[in-house]
Amino acid sequence: MNEPVVGSFKWMKSLNRSLILNTIRTHGEVSRAEIAKITKLTPPNGHQYRRGTAG
Repeated sequence: MNEPVVGSFKWMKSLNRSLILNTIRTHGEVSRAEIAKITKLTPPNGHQYRRGTAG
């Protein structure tokens, strides 16, 4: 059985950021709702990175 991967909050933020930025590069101009649908992340995550406010 596969063990769950455990990581830090900072590592997860980095992964989410990469996923969102790659989605924007691949799909061009997309809305926050589209980012959430494509990436399966919650809309607030997409909102942070789309607006460039995530640390």
